[in-house]
Amino acid sequence: MIKKEFFVTLKHNNAEVLFEKQLDDLGIFRCAPLALAVSGGADSMALLHLTKSFTKNLVAITVDHALRPESRSEAEKVAQWCHHIDIEHHILTWYGEKPETRIQREARRARYDLMTAFCQERGISHLLTAHHKDDQIETFFLRLLKGSGLRGLACMAPIKKMGELHLIRPFLNFSKKDLVDYLNAKNQAFVEDPSNDNLDFGRVRVRQWLAQASHYKIELNEVLHTIKQAQDFREFMNEQISCLKKECLEENKLLLIPFYKAPPYLQKEFLRNYIAEHSNKDFPPRFETIENLHTALVKGRSTTAGGFIWRVKKDCVVIEKEVRL
Repeated sequence: MIKKEFFVTLKHNNAEVLFEKQLDDLGIFRCAPLALAVSGGADSMALLHLTKSFTKNLVAITVDHALRPESRSEAEKVAQWCHHIDIEHHILTWYGEKPETRIQREARRARYDLMTAFCQERGISHLLTAHHKDDQIETFFLRLLKGSGLRGLACMAPIKKMGELHLIRPFLNFSKKDLVDYLNAKNQAFVEDPSNDNLDFGRVRVRQWLAQASHYKIELNEVLHTIKQAQDFREFMNEQISCLKKECLEENKLLLIPFYKAPPYLQKEFLRNYIAEHSNKDFPPRFETIENLHTALVKGRSTTAGGFIWRVKKDCVVIEKEVRL
């Protein structure tokens, strides 16, 4: 959920106070051990310094994806910066063969797998990342261009539960410029990732387009109001889906009579939610997948979708995990 203060300005003389309030609003206690995802970029270095002002019970993690020759030296530079301010630091390396396509998606999966495993081993239940307001706006337009539904346009939540781990994003109200200005005031250097200028990546293309927004008199902060409405809608739909689960789901059986009493949109969101919860994929199923699945069920046809077999019986659908040889 985005708080009311959409346009918070993070100045170096009030940064610690604003950041502490943000963590308080998110229910983070000083005594809780925290892990920080610190790539060495401006966003994560700001996160490092501000979290240090909040608590000493923290550990910084840098993931070396081993995709660029200089990535190791950058990770070791972050380790030096952390040592200089007495913060425990660990480098986690993504070993093995690297993908030739969908590099950013696979790198993200590897990064979170490594950090999640680290936190589980250390008994840490909160992982902080430095996603900020600019990232949120980029995500909105990326999802809009991909035909995402209203739930997808809710973008990133400040708290996301990943099993026993809570992913915390305390910077969603702060801009990239705020974070860079804060670091400059502290004379703290940071790493510039060349992939941020690589136009092969969709996010970079959207970022460059958004950089021209002021020229066309586009008020990007207004997008945050749309995101807030989408987040309210997502929260409402989650409640509706939870109620529908109790009425029509018995273990792996979908009871058709209560299911078909629900509005068609809620039926589709239920199916999307089921696949997202019971598969180990990073992203929810695509629009076409849910549309085709819903059409098949309404017509009484068994089908496969989202990694599951949906067997239509007289009064229920038996859902089985699809086994691919």
